[in-house]
Amino acid sequence: MTIKKRNEGDKQKRYREFLSAAEIIFIRDGYSVTTMDTIAEKAELSKDRLYLYCKNKEQLFYAILENKIDIYINKLKIGLSSAISLNDLVERIVNHQLDFLSENKHFFKLVISKQCKINQGPTSILQKIYTDKQLKFYTLIETSLIKFISITANYSAKTLALSIIGTTNSYMMHWLFTNQEQNLSDLKHEIVLIYFNGINLS
Repeated sequence: MTIKKRNEGDKQKRYREFLSAAEIIFIRDGYSVTTMDTIAEKAELSKDRLYLYCKNKEQLFYAILENKIDIYINKLKIGLSSAISLNDLVERIVNHQLDFLSENKHFFKLVISKQCKINQGPTSILQKIYTDKQLKFYTLIETSLIKFISITANYSAKTLALSIIGTTNSYMMHWLFTNQEQNLSDLKHEIVLIYFNGINLS
C-alpha cells in the first residue's frame, strides 16, 4: 500500500468516526437542540476542522444519512449476489431491510421525526444526492430480480421491486411509530410467506 493510499484510508476512517460521533449527539439530544459546537466537542475537533467536513448542521445530517444508505447498499449487494432463486432473493431483501432497521432504529426514528424537512429541504444539492442514493437502492433490487423473473411473467421486475420495498418499509414504519418490540424473525417470515403464498381465506 502506498503512503498516499494509506493516508486516504486514514482520512476516511477519521471521517467515519466523526459521523458516528455526530450521530450519537443527534440521537441523544434531537435534531433541533443539537449544535455544531456540541458535535465538535464530542468528536474532539476544532471548529475549523469541523467546518471542513460539513458547512452546517443540515449538511451533516444528510452526510450521516447518505453514509447509512451507502453501508446498507454495499451489504445488500453482497447478500443478493449469492441468491440462488427468486424466493431466496426476496427473503434476503426482506431480511436485510429489517436487520438494518433494527441495527439503526434510533437514528431512523430521528429521520422520521425530521422527514418533512428532509423532503422539503432548502438545499437542492443535498436533496439530489439523497434522491440519487435512493434510486441506486431501487435499481439494485430491480436488476437483482430480473435474473430470476421469467420473460413470461405477468409482472415486471420494477413493479415487484417497488412492491417489496414498499411493503417492507410500511412494516418498518409501523414498527418504529408504535415502538413495538415484535420479534423480527417472525415478522420477516410473515412478509415472505404473504409474498409467496398469497392470501388464503379458506
